Amino acid sequence: MPHNKKDTLSTHRPKIILSAGGTGGHVFPATACASILKDMDCDLILYTDTRGQKWSGILGQLPTYSVQSSSVLGRGLKGKVCAGISILKGFFQARANLKKSSADIIVGFGGYSTVPTILAGASLGIKIVLHEQNAFAGRANRLLSRFSTSIATAFHNTMGLPNDKCIHTGNPVRGDISDAYAPYTLPSDGVFTILITGGSQGAEIFGTVIPEAMKKYKGRVKIIQQVRENQIETVKAIYAEAGIDATITPFITDMASTMAQAHYAIGRSGAGSVMENACVGLPCLLVPYKYAADNHQYHNAKAFENAGGCTMVRQNDFTVEKIHSILDVYFAKKNGNLLKNMAQLAYEFSTPNADKKLADVILKEVSK
Repeated sequence: MPHNKKDTLSTHRPKIILSAGGTGGHVFPATACASILKDMDCDLILYTDTRGQKWSGILGQLPTYSVQSSSVLGRGLKGKVCAGISILKGFFQARANLKKSSADIIVGFGGYSTVPTILAGASLGIKIVLHEQNAFAGRANRLLSRFSTSIATAFHNTMGLPNDKCIHTGNPVRGDISDAYAPYTLPSDGVFTILITGGSQGAEIFGTVIPEAMKKYKGRVKIIQQVRENQIETVKAIYAEAGIDATITPFITDMASTMAQAHYAIGRSGAGSVMENACVGLPCLLVPYKYAADNHQYHNAKAFENAGGCTMVRQNDFTVEKIHSILDVYFAKKNGNLLKNMAQLAYEFSTPNADKKLADVILKEVSK
């Protein structure tokens, strides 16, 4: 009597295609997912664009296919036509390889580079699982959701996706950051360490507004700030003149230990940044990048703020006076518990073991 698929799962090694683009926001969830699936003895193959071929770590160790693709966002008619042709070429590239792959499932992590692979897989009847990291789904995942069997979401009640397919798993973050959590404590000497980031290259507005705002808190703050290369000397000079202890750098190499020593953070609200702050239980002020596609950073920050884990300020309102109005309240000795409460609510917003929960969704679909 033949065994069905569920009976043979114990001996079958699942073959899983991971489809991810070349930007950090997609890389971290894909990396975390790949690590845990590899530990579960799954056979993994990576489909990506030319950017993804330069990855190190576990993704760089996987058998990799480069699939042609292009974004249509913000392009004129000619650009959209060229992008469409590129996606079509990528579709046939992916389809040719997938026909020979015997893949059980394709997992897409969002971004335009996943579109050809997901469409090709759907045309061949391969199961599709998507992971959406933002509170408002990206255009690629909104388009591809109709072809998916399940959609793993980082946020509760993700907008733009069919609710009947959504399963909340959380957004996997790097292991060293998830291990950095500790119960929040106020500085014993009254000096708050403030961590300021702004995306991979820093935020220009942070380098102009924040140093001016911090002058008011001389002797009460220590600054660790990521700054654009062309702003480093100017920002250093402002802090030095103000007599504020400041570490200025274009890139923070050990983010986990840096977050662990911080009492407060100011940054953007990409999905990864939101979930990292939540994982560590770090109170924060988030300033959504106003040109982010579909304003997704606003929706991320708003969801986090509604849960009590952060304060959100729109970029147009991000001024010295606005920063003072927020920090004056938090730094007041009589209001010490406000930051403790925010830290607790931030941590409660996180989803421990998101990588395991995402892997479980994927393997459950394989077993069906």
